[in-house]
Amino acid sequence: MKSNSLKKTVKVFNPIFEVDYILNKEVSELSILLWDIGIMTLMSKLEKRYKRFLFEFPIQDAEWFINVVCNDHEDQIYCDVIMSKSRSDWRYDIFVNDFNESINKEGEIEYSGPPDLSLCVSIRFPQKDYKGIISRIKKWKDLNGTVDEFAKLRYANIESIKKPTHSK
Repeated sequence: MKSNSLKKTVKVFNPIFEVDYILNKEVSELSILLWDIGIMTLMSKLEKRYKRFLFEFPIQDAEWFINVVCNDHEDQIYCDVIMSKSRSDWRYDIFVNDFNESINKEGEIEYSGPPDLSLCVSIRFPQKDYKGIISRIKKWKDLNGTVDEFAKLRYANIESIKKPTHSK
């Protein structure tokens, strides 16, 4: 992991795509752990104003993420994950992503092929849960290992998210 202290970003290697990404320091530890266990993130950032993190995932990776994080029915994070909007700091939004769409350096939209649409999920969670989430993912990784070839194959044909920028 190479650091850039002026911009508070780090350059990290994504083992799923086998390419480097530039991430904000605040999200780099969790992003790296997620990638190590084969969970793809589309975007990640700290929303400082609201004191919460935002991670966007393909839908199956969002499901995998919450299942790794929620390992006990009696746990507070589990309760927050499944609570209604009015009773929890966890928030979810579903959106459609075209994996063949990207934005070039001039800010223009480019397409690398026909539409490749997928439902995706943004998950927002409070900063207070970050260390607990890190701990649970590390524990899961210790028990189950790192990314396997299957995880790499799932996203092998998606060129647009192999571009070397990731955080907003």
